[in-house]
Amino acid sequence: MPTPYRVRPETEQHSFLMHPGEHVGVSTIRVPGTDWRITFYTSADASMPLLLAYIALGGAIALAIAMTGVVLVLREANRAQMLRTAIRDPLTDLFTRLYMKDAIPPLVALHDRHPDQGFSMVMLDLDHFKRVNDRYGHLAGDRVLAHIGTLVREQIRAGDIPVRFGGEELAVFLPGEGLEEARQCAERIRQAVEKTEISADHSMLSVTISAGVATHRTGESVSALLERADQELYCAKQSGRNRVCVEGTSRPEN
Repeated sequence: MPTPYRVRPETEQHSFLMHPGEHVGVSTIRVPGTDWRITFYTSADASMPLLLAYIALGGAIALAIAMTGVVLVLREANRAQMLRTAIRDPLTDLFTRLYMKDAIPPLVALHDRHPDQGFSMVMLDLDHFKRVNDRYGHLAGDRVLAHIGTLVREQIRAGDIPVRFGGEELAVFLPGEGLEEARQCAERIRQAVEKTEISADHSMLSVTISAGVATHRTGESVSALLERADQELYCAKQSGRNRVCVEGTSRPEN
């Protein structure tokens, strides 16, 4: 916008001066998503037609900036939603395997560098889940999985990493915890699932869950740890289900 200026005799350089008596703000707007405000100024002694033209132009520019801000805010919100979808399973609200691939290797690297900074994991699988889908339908099955996801989150610490590993199979990684702490976590989840009833098809159904527990060994890959935990889960299934099997023990926890 044109503004009054004053010539400095000693330099002959022109400088714009913002004096309250010489300028008036004609349009101001906040940029959405920021703490910024943009104000357009014009000369106080400008003619009325020119002043109105400046007001209209300033308003148009301010509107364009505002619309740009809105677009940027919506784009950021959409990006955040896409990121959440990538790392959070929408049904159970547990983390996805994609997130697991980024979150667990640092735990492995930390344990390899500092042997006292180990971690354990619990592998979980709903017992006879196919029967739930066959008898009550997939919507009921989804309701069961969503409820189990809630129970798992309630039984773990804030820093633990619960993952929907695939289908009805879940995993929980427990940073800084040994076998005994992981066993206790698995047992809490098992008991919580065993005690719960879920509404489906005008009736209440009960489900159980089996668990396998393993602890990370220094120098071991994530896939090797998952395989050992899965072997313990298989042990729980073979021992009658609704049980917790822990590596290095001779019998499952009931």
